[in-house]
Amino acid sequence: MRPEAIVGNSMMTDSHPTRSSSWDSIPSDLPKLSEPAQRALARAGFTRLTQFVEVAESDLSRLHSVGPLAIGRLRDALAGARLSRAGV
Repeated sequence: MRPEAIVGNSMMTDSHPTRSSSWDSIPSDLPKLSEPAQRALARAGFTRLTQFVEVAESDLSRLHSVGPLAIGRLRDALAGARLSRAGV
């Protein structure tokens, strides 16, 4: 563990927002995903479900912390919103 990390209350260094900081304030219509997957997607600029219509699943899987479960939930959310993936 890095010395600057504070254990408890999910407090971390300045390079990683705390649980109650900027990640929670990003408006999103994304499905429930793990916090690491949410952070990875937010860092890559994904905050809206419609942004995934033209993104290949293989590209998403290259993001650290975005695995098969997160991709499956995004796929299901797209289908539930009746958004087609445009052949991607």
